[in-house]
Amino acid sequence: EAVTSSSTTNPFANGDSTSSTSSSTSSSSSSSSSTDAPFNGASTSSTSSSTSSSTSSSTSPSTSSSTENPFDQSTTFPQETSTSTFPIFTRTLPKDCSRIYVDVAFILDVSGSVGADNFNLVRNAIASTIERMAIGPELIRVAFMRYHIDFFYDFNFIDYFDSQFMANAIRNLQYDDSRRYGTLTGQALTGFVNTFLTDGTGWRDADTLVYVVTDGASQDPVGAGAQLLKDTGAQVVALGVTNEVNLLELNTIASTPSDVILVQSFRDVQRAIVSDIASRDLCIETTTTTTTT
Repeated sequence: EAVTSSSTTNPFANGDSTSSTSSSTSSSSSSSSSTDAPFNGASTSSTSSSTSSSTSSSTSPSTSSSTENPFDQSTTFPQETSTSTFPIFTRTLPKDCSRIYVDVAFILDVSGSVGADNFNLVRNAIASTIERMAIGPELIRVAFMRYHIDFFYDFNFIDYFDSQFMANAIRNLQYDDSRRYGTLTGQALTGFVNTFLTDGTGWRDADTLVYVVTDGASQDPVGAGAQLLKDTGAQVVALGVTNEVNLLELNTIASTPSDVILVQSFRDVQRAIVSDIASRDLCIETTTTTTTT
């Protein structure tokens, strides 16, 4: 059955309210309106009404209102589009995921050994991962930082509450190949704590998960910066890419030996991050696609 829709949707981002209207050739229709929770944590309210019509011309209206966790159920929604026929995407967040109120940060090595092509692979991998997370002011918050011999404050925990805007901001980042920069991971970790894990950045000083993605050994000691980061209570995951990484250094950065992840290729980064996030019970969606005819 062909489905026609005019919509702007992103049910997994609480930064903006969304509305959608769909119609089909069948004899049933539904409409809904919602107001997303603002930053002050006001509860989400929704009112839905449905009217069904049978061949006997009987009518049975039904109206309900509720306050509930929208991520505790399977949601089917159309691809963002103008009026057209389109695939239907069924996205499901696991009902038993327990870590919703959590701050996640990505610290990405962009030194000269990475190169533009590999940077693009990792950048896009993290952006795609973020699109699958339950982002919102009272849900998962995300911050992002790049580093080589300097570090770059890309966005903090309250700059974006819309996962699509956040993903697009990451995809728009460019690799600086004007020179072959070195790698100062220790300095970057200290800079991250002093710049991101402070008042005014949206960090909630609660459940914090930090991914440090690097492809080689640092040119400065990492111990002091790593300890400073772990002293905040953050769970630190060290993701080493290629066999050029220093395993001892990764173990120094990571909270525990089980928080060290090794992959052989930059193409494996997204799979590794998604798998790790899911294993930690964060709300990240699984996606299947079916196409209407």
